[in-house]
This record gives sequence, C-alpha cells and structure tokens, in this order.
Amino acid sequence: MVKKTKSLNNKKFVLGALAVIVILFALFQFISLTERFDVIESEHFTETHLIPSGEYLSYNTEFCASKLSDLAHEFHFLEKDMAQQEKIKEQLKMLLEMEDEVIEIEQRELSIIREEFDTYKVLCDRFDQRPTAESCNRFIQEAGSELDLAQQNTQAAVDDRFLEKLEQNTQDIRKANRIYEGLQEYCESVI
Repeated sequence: MVKKTKSLNNKKFVLGALAVIVILFALFQFISLTERFDVIESEHFTETHLIPSGEYLSYNTEFCASKLSDLAHEFHFLEKDMAQQEKIKEQLKMLLEMEDEVIEIEQRELSIIREEFDTYKVLCDRFDQRPTAESCNRFIQEAGSELDLAQQNTQAAVDDRFLEKLEQNTQDIRKANRIYEGLQEYCESVI
C-alpha cells in the first residue's frame, strides 16, 4: 500500500513568500502616502489651536494638506514670536510703545492667517467632497504659481552660489512639483 503525501515544493513557497512581501510593501507605501495628506497639530505645538484638540484633518490631495499645514506652522511661529515679544516687554520695561505696536501687528497677522486657514479649510472640505472645475482651476493655478516661485528661487540660488539655499529650494521645488502634478491628476476627471 502506498501512502499519498502532500509536500510544498520550493516554487510554491517562493511565490507565496514573494506575494506576502509585495503585499506588505504595498501596505506600508499606502500608509505613508495617506499620512502625507493629514494635517495634525500636536498638543505642545501651539497654545491657540486652529484644529480642535485631539483631532486632525485628512484630505484627498496633498495640496490641501500642505497648504493647511503651512498655515498652521506659520500661525504657530507667529504666536511663538509674539510670546517672546511679550517676555521681552516684561523683562526690559522699555520701548513699550514699540513692543505694543509689534504685538498689535502680529495679532493682526494671526487673525489674517486664521481667516485664511478657515477659508482654505472650507474650500478644501468642499473640494474633498465634490471637486468642481472652478475649484480645480483655482487650486491648480495657485499650485502652479508656487511651483514657478520655487523654480525662480532655485534659479536665484544657483546664480548666487548659496549651496544651503539651493538645497532648501530643491526640496521646495520637489514638493511644489509633486503637489502640482498630484492636483492635476486628481482634477483630470473634473475638468
């Protein structure tokens, strides 16, 4: 009597292992890609939150996530500078008028940035739910302007031979180009 045995040959094992590796790689790539589209403001990042505590915003396009992140960072650093100005004002007790003017100007800038953030949040929420040709054209034009500016800054850095600026501008141009191309691809079906 002959016993039938089942065995796993090397070919099946290698193909199975390769399939598992490819699936894991694709999963990690997807996770890192979706994190680029999130706008998160940490607890210690700012005292006055633009995003409600414990929440984050997530968008379908890197343009919206990047724009709102940039505004949140700008808000944070202006707020931080304003706090430093107030500390200087308390410590030195001199030039009070000038310090008050600086704080007043920065408070106006904070309110302008907050309004711009709120406006872009509304636009990006609408854009995420139902993109229109008008919103696509607006965002593509804005992303194109940022790409042009990044290219001009890179060209100026090359002319001035500032390697440090060149490195930063190269990062800016890559980011602006990635955002511009991603937005065009996203809006192809809308326009």
